[in-house]
Amino acid sequence: MPPPSETLRVLVTGASGYLGQFLLDDILKRGNVVGGRPLKVAGTYTSRHSIPEGVEAVPLDLQDAVSVERCVEAFRPDVVINLAALSSPAACEKSPAEAEALNAPKLLLSALEKTSLVMPLATEKRP
Repeated sequence: MPPPSETLRVLVTGASGYLGQFLLDDILKRGNVVGGRPLKVAGTYTSRHSIPEGVEAVPLDLQDAVSVERCVEAFRPDVVINLAALSSPAACEKSPAEAEALNAPKLLLSALEKTSLVMPLATEKRP
């Protein structure tokens, strides 16, 4: 991974989802400095009306390699918190290619391989 920039750049995928909304609220409540570094937060959204103040909206289609590369090159995240997912089993069965692209984001992981720390999170219950 390259040396960190002065600003800590955090990208939250699935920012308009259930976890993403709460995570961004918490990040924004904590202020704009983390570990002495200024914080810049971006999120990917399925709807433009839910973007909180202080968060940059970035376009990202996890099924499209060009979209993924553009997002990574434009925002240059230090940390990616991946919350994007197709969570409904019925939707996953109906659209298996979309489910794989969102729930196992190989294109995103490949684009970030040498540039960012990736933190995958999920709400699925484990036995």
